[in-house]
Amino acid sequence: MTFQIPIIAQGDVTHAIPGHYTSFPSLFQDPASGDIILVYRRGVYDDTDARPGMSAHGLEGNLYWRRFDEASLQFGDEMLLCDGAHYPPGLIDGNITVADGRVHLFVRRYPHPQPVFYSQGSSFLDLSQPDPVPVDPGFYMGAQWGRLVSLHGGKTLLQAFYGGDVALMNRGEFPQYYTRPALYRSNDGGTTWAMQGWMTPEYLEDRLCGNETTLVNIQRRLYAVMRCAGESPGPLFMTTSDDEGETWSQPVRTGLYGEAPMFYQAPDGTVLLGFRGYREASPKEGGTFSLTRFDPVTMQFASPVVIETYLGNHYDGGYGDLIWLPGRQQLLVSYYFSNTPVPRNPWIRFAVLALGQT
Repeated sequence: MTFQIPIIAQGDVTHAIPGHYTSFPSLFQDPASGDIILVYRRGVYDDTDARPGMSAHGLEGNLYWRRFDEASLQFGDEMLLCDGAHYPPGLIDGNITVADGRVHLFVRRYPHPQPVFYSQGSSFLDLSQPDPVPVDPGFYMGAQWGRLVSLHGGKTLLQAFYGGDVALMNRGEFPQYYTRPALYRSNDGGTTWAMQGWMTPEYLEDRLCGNETTLVNIQRRLYAVMRCAGESPGPLFMTTSDDEGETWSQPVRTGLYGEAPMFYQAPDGTVLLGFRGYREASPKEGGTFSLTRFDPVTMQFASPVVIETYLGNHYDGGYGDLIWLPGRQQLLVSYYFSNTPVPRNPWIRFAVLALGQT
């Protein structure tokens, strides 16, 4: 299968700001207004600050949003969504899913014992201050990634978190990068959440662990693609469930290599995966934002297409999101990007793509 995604337009959403780290875009269509919205975070970067997380992607900061205009292919003015001062100190980023007419926001705060917060509403402008997601005593919650999955008309919600088995970690029986995805479930539309169970064995393969995990529901089968920790360049793995996440198949390699996978199902049923890929010549420096198409019948991914290559730190770009533009019948993607190895001041880029297949 040849995957074609001609670029119709491409450009900057924000600009590089010295001393700041702008990253982690999330795209959605607001159910109340119909507007296409981009949410992203801007933190502080200071190479003299030794706090955990600063050298990777900055700390502190706020969540912001901009409205996208399909006619002009331009983003509007920057507006504040979440003030980071309302959360414990550390990195802040946000991820939004729209499901069954509701907006669901997850906010991550790192490093902190309570790392994930959640709120929902009929519009993103109506979101209340996010509340802490309750942590299961046996699970060290690291963060969440990807969109939540909605079942049963929105009453059942599923979200993947990654962290670790507390007992295993306390025994010291884990490699340096040990993490493991767990499925959290809400049976009341997001009012309460609880851990449903582990999604993978302790190791995907020998000494390889699961990490950032994205979910999609295709004809009542759940598919999960996850980053692995412990190898670079790291292979992406996939597992499936036919019983709403109670049990999962043995994770297998997808043939793709990268991080931060993000599933998206277009209105015509096309299933896409965006992810941060690697630069072949120097996989630990810079990388790509790439797209591929998934065929649930053959369980195969098409050869990925690189939308753009970034330079700099391993963390200076590539995390992105994608959404369908109903007015244009095209795809909008957004990702963060840097065009120089130093300083660490990435910014947000976007591209509008024509989706095709031969």
